[in-house]
Amino acid sequence: MSAASVSLASSVNPFWSASNVELKSTAEQIAEVLEFRSWLARGTAAGQQSLFEEPTAKLELVPKRAPEPALIPEVLSPSSVNRFAYGCQVKWFYSKVLRLPEVRGAALGLGSAVHDSIICNFRYKLVEGADLPTSDVQSLFRDCLAEQLETVTLAADDDVEDLKLCGEIMVGLYMERVAPSIQPAALEHRVEGMIGDVPVCGYIDILDTQGRVIDIKTASKKPSGVSAPYRNQITTYSMLEPKASGVARVDTLTKTKTVGLHEQTVEVSDSDRKLTERLYSISREQMRSGVYLPNRDSFTCSRTYCSHWARCEAEYGGEVKA
Repeated sequence: MSAASVSLASSVNPFWSASNVELKSTAEQIAEVLEFRSWLARGTAAGQQSLFEEPTAKLELVPKRAPEPALIPEVLSPSSVNRFAYGCQVKWFYSKVLRLPEVRGAALGLGSAVHDSIICNFRYKLVEGADLPTSDVQSLFRDCLAEQLETVTLAADDDVEDLKLCGEIMVGLYMERVAPSIQPAALEHRVEGMIGDVPVCGYIDILDTQGRVIDIKTASKKPSGVSAPYRNQITTYSMLEPKASGVARVDTLTKTKTVGLHEQTVEVSDSDRKLTERLYSISREQMRSGVYLPNRDSFTCSRTYCSHWARCEAEYGGEVKA
């Protein structure tokens, strides 16, 4: 081939000017396409259905719920949406729609007693302008725990005296290190309104005079960061409460070898608000669909933390961890 012929070919066909590497890449792509076509042909010859044809039989999603619209809550809450979106859809269905009874364990009882006794202190502070003595709040905790123990199911390794001691230490730590700096403006304050096209309501633990939303939680281990469910919760509150500043804090008391206190501050962003709006809208549509998935990777998906594990296994198969 003459030099003129090569020059003319280069101007017409880009492969003549391509590097060896590019030519090799192109050859490999062609080989992959040919191999894929050969694989499809072998499958068709073996009687398999083409990937590009509509299935002749529709796959039934089992079990299909199709609940009555009246059973789906019209007004959603951050806790309900968090359980559905971030926890387990099937557990949400069993508890929120079928309203099956749930067993509460010692950890929930302890958390409620700690929370309620600290809130009692802030109720006093809201009126009198000062905190109660720590010993008084610890006494309130013991009364609250006694009430909670009547509603929880204790496991074989639960120690009531250990729960009392742990709770007293938690309350004492919170009263000494955190409570003095909080000036409450509202407690367990109900908020409601529309987020996007979804009616939503919830309760703010503490709204302080600076417009901060403050939540008190207990946990078995130190939090690694601000969780997605909590971000949705505080974003919900900031969108529904006009006096909320958009700054929130979660105070987590942990029951480990030694009781710990961890404070995390969050500032709600426009991106958080966008996600929360989408979350409510999409969750409501999925709730109404009647098709729910179990989340076997959820922390609460276990025979210890889920009251419905046996029914879930029977309906969906698989195995729920101990």
